[in-house]
Amino acid sequence: MVCIYCRQSSGPSRGRPHVVPEAVGKNDMVLPYGAECDPCNSYLGQLDNVLAKHPLVSLGAQLLRIPGKKGRVRRVLGTVAQNEDERAIAIPVHAQVDPQGSCDTWRVTPLVDPSFKDFEFRRSLHHVGLNLIAHQRGVDVALEDRFDQVRRYVRQPIGGERWGFAQLPLFSGMSRDIQLLLVPEPSMVAVGMRLFGAVFYIDLLNTGELPAWIERERTGFPDLRYWDPEERIPTSVLWNRKREYEILIDIEPS
Repeated sequence: MVCIYCRQSSGPSRGRPHVVPEAVGKNDMVLPYGAECDPCNSYLGQLDNVLAKHPLVSLGAQLLRIPGKKGRVRRVLGTVAQNEDERAIAIPVHAQVDPQGSCDTWRVTPLVDPSFKDFEFRRSLHHVGLNLIAHQRGVDVALEDRFDQVRRYVRQPIGGERWGFAQLPLFSGMSRDIQLLLVPEPSMVAVGMRLFGAVFYIDLLNTGELPAWIERERTGFPDLRYWDPEERIPTSVLWNRKREYEILIDIEPS
């Protein structure tokens, strides 16, 4: 078997790599043995953890009590913590809490762990995307020359290289199921991925056409937003769980 990331013969493998890393949530979507060699699998593990700690992914995973790689719900994932009574989650937020129109609606700004790395998160999305090609279309397709740039971007990025992506928050209708989709488009290889609290879209060929496609798809989905390569997911440099305000969200009634 040839590794889809380094295109070298992978030799014996310790296990079958997951299409979506189990750092995000335990799942049974796996690639053939050797589709990702052990050195690449070890290197790309750092991307897996960043994907799990994206604010929308970690919020959904903790609300739904999704188990991690070891089969247990995580005490803390990103900045979202399970409360001690296991019936609520705690999210650190900025001190400002602004009512919006009624006493039942409040707007808060969650804090993002300063260790969260935007450029690694973007590569992690493309890691999952190329895995999906190998899973649905076969390893031979994932090894085609047209995917050379995305395999280089995932495995050997140039400096702080960033590719664009789009995201749609799912503040209602969250699902425990991880859903991946190859979107049929004539000029792009677009991938959609639903990870608990959000849907993400990428273009594996980085054609530059994703923003226009997202703009067309925004009808009926006003929160669907494209993040261009120059933007950064803001982190909270002064984040300190013991000193910031927390919002508790009940998972189920008392």
